[in-house]
Amino acid sequence: GSDAVKTTDVPTQDSTAVAVAPVVEVTNFSVNTAESVLNWKGSAVGKSHNGTVAVQGGSIEVSEGTLNGGELTFNMTTITCLDLDESTGKGKLEGHLKMPAFFNVDTFTTSKIVIKSVSENNITAELTIKEITKSITFPATVEVTDTSVNVNAKVIVNRTDFGIVYASGNFFELAKDKVISDDVEFEVVVNATK
Repeated sequence: GSDAVKTTDVPTQDSTAVAVAPVVEVTNFSVNTAESVLNWKGSAVGKSHNGTVAVQGGSIEVSEGTLNGGELTFNMTTITCLDLDESTGKGKLEGHLKMPAFFNVDTFTTSKIVIKSVSENNITAELTIKEITKSITFPATVEVTDTSVNVNAKVIVNRTDFGIVYASGNFFELAKDKVISDDVEFEVVVNATK
């Protein structure tokens, strides 16, 4: 007999091996500004007005067939009222909305929304109006195909969060018929293509 110790080869473990996550491909879709719009609705006691703001540009990010990010810029100088005409005060209202007490479009020509996360049918984003940024979460309908993305979302924001306090019952003692609702409804309609 041999006193030699029997050895067997044991596969060596490479201690530097790290699990690598698979690369997730992100596809950018460009916002089609002619097919996209920001609809708005503001209310006061006994009345409301609605209109649009043009989408200036943006992009939508998709990975694995799902919306996962994006950014939209709105041209605030294009704010228009759709439910009035010149004889009923369209120009006057649009002028008010563009003045410093409201959106101050001479100084703040754009607003933007940056999508931070998407969970099921809810989008969490950062909305910037008049250089004030707030995190918002809102429901959205999203359709993704190989060539396009369509998003429709309704967002209600408190305008006073963005420094728009004109005729707010929370900031001024006003007769009830002069108070303008703090909540503004936005409907974002986006079409983006590769």
